[in-house]
Amino acid sequence: MYTASLLRRPNRRVRLLAACAVLASGALVLSGCSSTTSASTKKEVSVGVDDTSFSFSPSSQDRMATSLVYDFLFSHDTSGYHARAATYSYNTGNTVLSITLRKGLTFADGSAIDADVIKANILWAKDNGAFFSSITGVDVTGDQTLVVHQSHADQNVMLSLFAMPIVSTDTLKDPKKFADEPDSSGPYRLEKKGTTSGATYAFSRNPHYWDAKHFPYDKVSVKLLSDETSRINALKSGQIDVAPVGATTAADAKGSGFTLNQFYSGTAGMILGDRAGKILKPLGDVRVRQAMNMAFDRKAMVKSIYAGYAKPSSQPFQEGTPGYQSDEANKYAYDPKGAKKLLSEAGYPNGFALTLPTYEPITGSVQSYIKQALGDIGIRVTFQAFNDDTWVGAFSGGKYPVATLGLPFSQTADTADPSFFWNPWHNSDPKAVSLLGQINAGTPAQAAKATDALGKLQLDDAWWVVWATPATIWASTTDVKVNAPQYADWVSMYDIQTAK
Repeated sequence: MYTASLLRRPNRRVRLLAACAVLASGALVLSGCSSTTSASTKKEVSVGVDDTSFSFSPSSQDRMATSLVYDFLFSHDTSGYHARAATYSYNTGNTVLSITLRKGLTFADGSAIDADVIKANILWAKDNGAFFSSITGVDVTGDQTLVVHQSHADQNVMLSLFAMPIVSTDTLKDPKKFADEPDSSGPYRLEKKGTTSGATYAFSRNPHYWDAKHFPYDKVSVKLLSDETSRINALKSGQIDVAPVGATTAADAKGSGFTLNQFYSGTAGMILGDRAGKILKPLGDVRVRQAMNMAFDRKAMVKSIYAGYAKPSSQPFQEGTPGYQSDEANKYAYDPKGAKKLLSEAGYPNGFALTLPTYEPITGSVQSYIKQALGDIGIRVTFQAFNDDTWVGAFSGGKYPVATLGLPFSQTADTADPSFFWNPWHNSDPKAVSLLGQINAGTPAQAAKATDALGKLQLDDAWWVVWATPATIWASTTDVKVNAPQYADWVSMYDIQTAK
């Protein structure tokens, strides 16, 4: 997506790229009862979010903020991309993308959203961190039509277009200004009355928006509640109707009468990045990587770390989708003795030392388990702690042989790309690169077949140690439901609906 933005927003980035590798710890004892306010009756909803800031910048990774005030070209689900503000088609080979906008699109001030506006958005995004490196040019071919040219097939173009909010050209000239004063192209407008920057934001309907039927609320308020205790208390007191909760407090929310909306967007685990053994020689042997997979008791981790709100898994692809190997679901079953045997066969009967970078919001809940599990098979783990944004470079700079980080399901295949952001070790497996090329350039059926083959290759070659697919959990009143987000754990206003 917008990697420049990822580097600026650690909290959002943790949720996006760690894919729930971190969950709040500690038990909460709270009293009270759930709110009986009917959000569906009053056509208003109050949303609590776990952010410390709320930005409407076009490069923001704050999906809730951007989804309230901006429109988007496409929607996304496990079956692919679908039309929203535009339809699209690719040529054979997926290098020429044709986009046709809906007629009559406007900003809240009545100014037109046309092909020139979309071109400006794409070119701005290309210069500001989107995965648009393959785009070589954008041609406007009509008021509502444009053509995007790519040097090669690249599925990340559609992923970034899906994530790209439609903003005005004035916004692009001064994005910092519009981080607080958005020029709305989406379902709602920010209202100054009721808004206190950094705390509470008030929104009312944009009367010019074309898709009002998918946004049932006339008014929306958003409260920034970064502390989970504050969110739980706000739910119980009726201040908010819906908010994210962690695994350790989900049971309390459920017991208080709230609905738990759960969905699974990615994995928790470790990237075994130095598969060439350049930094740490033992990792160059597949038997060592397989042994590390066998060291983890996934069922026990789901129970102790995620309070049961996770699915044990050893695979980075989502169950039931291309790439997931259903016949090898237990390929890396918990087997410390077998792991030690593999290490011995690889020439490391006494194990070896491994240094891992750590950052409390990502590794805090799993650090001790990693140390014990790998220690039990002879791998002596030392942690090097990072306490600020320098963790990004440590995890994604290729300096360390292993990064404790999960990924969204949809980015798993991209790790075959030697230049991909989360392949800083520049691993290049010719077969994997070829399969990724087929995924990017092929028809949906061809892409699915290639994804399945890539998933088997990655599993057999032990590119990761995956231990679970944690749940993203949003608690809500009985009047509100939260649909599964379209990407990773990015719950947006589009996903918050009245319960029926």
